[in-house]
Amino acid sequence: MSGNLVGCSGIGGGWVDAWSPIRDAVRAKGSKYGQLEKPLVVAINLDSFDLDRIDELQALFGQEQYIVKPGSKAEPEMRRAPNGVWLGKSGPIYTRVSAVWIFNDLHASALANRSSTLYFNPWAVHCAPASLKCFPHACVEEDQIKWYEGLSMREAFQLNEGWPADA
Repeated sequence: MSGNLVGCSGIGGGWVDAWSPIRDAVRAKGSKYGQLEKPLVVAINLDSFDLDRIDELQALFGQEQYIVKPGSKAEPEMRRAPNGVWLGKSGPIYTRVSAVWIFNDLHASALANRSSTLYFNPWAVHCAPASLKCFPHACVEEDQIKWYEGLSMREAFQLNEGWPADA
């Protein structure tokens, strides 16, 4: 069973597009400052009902497409459409954005129990500081996305698990 949401109302239903708002937010923030001499890390806080890694990856690297060759018994081939923040029709774009840090429903009273992932742009003009790799992050290694554990916001700010109620 898929983890994607299906929305419906009295007039019909359809897939909920959770990835393009992420892409659009990164594009808007990433184009505000022009070319920079330092790394630019864009933070996105989503109030998503069901944020999924697939949405994050599609926003950054392009929408998943499965190619099926008629008459072939081969497995479908997964490719990415050139419509993500970092990959366009001519190759890498938004190379001024060094990394994107995605938070799900982060606010002061939920700081102790919200997750985040920092995605490093493999084509960035200026690499994000390696010191940020102490947080949960993802990097492209040998054409694969690799995820790494790291400090949570609770650990980084040394908060109790029940913070702020148990402060």
